[in-house]
Amino acid sequence: MRKFKFIGIILALFLLAGCATMNVGEVPWTVAISDWQPKQRADFLMSMWMSEKATYDMQNAIENKPEELVKTLEIKYNILEKSRVPMRMYASIVNSGGVPDQASEQQIIDWLRQLQIQLIYQ
Repeated sequence: MRKFKFIGIILALFLLAGCATMNVGEVPWTVAISDWQPKQRADFLMSMWMSEKATYDMQNAIENKPEELVKTLEIKYNILEKSRVPMRMYASIVNSGGVPDQASEQQIIDWLRQLQIQLIYQ
């Protein structure tokens, strides 16, 4: 059990390091995300989703997973699958010059929060 908490901490640090290097269009950290351009927000949210997917893939590759991790991975998988198509649609809208509605963006943010919560409560 202690070993898996340690692995979770390492993965969290990896995730934070990945987030720190993401390209968000040269947005200063003093600017609130709500003030970013739609493309900047879409790039950030897509990067976060891809990071969560990579974390899932790394955790799923662990052999002889304990039951707690298996349950967590099932939850993460369900969230990733639910959010995959809407996330891509959101990014496509922005990449084509459109502005997605606030409800779509909030739904994606909620899914990302659910994915991140799974890392904390392992």
